[in-house]
Amino acid sequence: MKGLRLTMKEKEKYKVIAKVYRGKLSVKRATIILKLSERRIDDLLRIYEEEGLSGFSHKSKNRSPVNKAPLELSTLLFLYMKINITVLTLLILKKN
Repeated sequence: MKGLRLTMKEKEKYKVIAKVYRGKLSVKRATIILKLSERRIDDLLRIYEEEGLSGFSHKSKNRSPVNKAPLELSTLLFLYMKINITVLTLLILKKN
């Protein structure tokens, strides 16, 4: 679990589920605290047993979206838009 970083929400969820697992808190009470369904609490209990703390970390953390445009393309699109705005502005000024 080296380098595992959880958000405050993930940490709180872990603490509540740990209490439910140890019998210190009921599933009903956990549903109220976490604002989740009983079924989701059961899923989290299974995750707690199988994966421990790392199971509460979002799986897509530190990953780039699959549909993210490459930086070069983003830069080219930005320049193209800037040039078009400049040309459009010149055309409008020329008409007036």
